[in-house]
Amino acid sequence: MGVVRKKTTSLFLVSTILSSFVVNPQSVTVFGDVTKGLTDKVSKAKLKKTLDSAASEAKKNQKTTFEEKVKAQLKAKGLTVPSSSSELQNKTVTVIVELDKKAASQSTASPTGSTKSINLIDKATQSTIQAQKPVRDQVATLTGNKPKKTFGYLLNGFSINAKVSDISAIQAIKGVKAVTPANVYAPQDQSANEIANVPQVWSKYKLKGEGTLIAIIDSGIDPTHKDLTLDNNSSEKLT
Repeated sequence: MGVVRKKTTSLFLVSTILSSFVVNPQSVTVFGDVTKGLTDKVSKAKLKKTLDSAASEAKKNQKTTFEEKVKAQLKAKGLTVPSSSSELQNKTVTVIVELDKKAASQSTASPTGSTKSINLIDKATQSTIQAQKPVRDQVATLTGNKPKKTFGYLLNGFSINAKVSDISAIQAIKGVKAVTPANVYAPQDQSANEIANVPQVWSKYKLKGEGTLIAIIDSGIDPTHKDLTLDNNSSEKLT
């Protein structure tokens, strides 16, 4: 009988509550607001859980991608590639350290190919590289290595050799935007000369191209670019 009374009481309470909703529309509104509040809390909780899960997955994928790039670099260099993440931490790789300040290309006019344009770009690039010094010095102290190359025009950053275990510490330095393993490229076909019988030409005719005058006719070539000028102008064939 006790159980029956409990059920009866429960039904009575439910009936009373439902009746109050019908008699007093305001109660329905209040109940609806409370329910909405609970729903909002549940929705926010689910959203937070989903975002946390997505962030965790993204971090995991980022770590996996980083390790894959490290292994690819080691392989390209002909070095032993560790099978475990713990062993990978002791490996030294070349990384690109990108800074959070703008590169020179983002603060200069588009290049026109003129001498004035080139000088402005060179000046802006050098200014960007000089501003990197405080961060470069910190990274050099941390890794025990000197920067290999500096970049200032398309990318504000530099390359340096570092242990994989030092990457997190480098990333934490103020002014550092990202640290990524550098891509290493190696010739995939080293038999091109043999296929074209070039060694036979070298041997038979004693010619390797020295002293040959090469003319490039192309409107896209900038003859004033520093990479296209001769180191020793006294030996040039054309003025």
